[in-house]
Amino acid sequence: MKPKLVKIQSENNDFQYVETLKRNRTKRQRSGEFFIEGVRPINLALRHGWTVSAFLYSRVS
Repeated sequence: MKPKLVKIQSENNDFQYVETLKRNRTKRQRSGEFFIEGVRPINLALRHGWTVSAFLYSRVS
């Protein structure tokens, strides 16, 4: 499955969901998801066969 790209342009539902995953371990465990940021951790996750459901990024102006 190809990951979807989610552009976060405001503090909408997607933004709030990601913030919840980032800050709350119980919510991550309950949803069966994880949150990683940074090039090296992402590369390590991919190298070890983790499934990536989405890449989120903000547009740099």
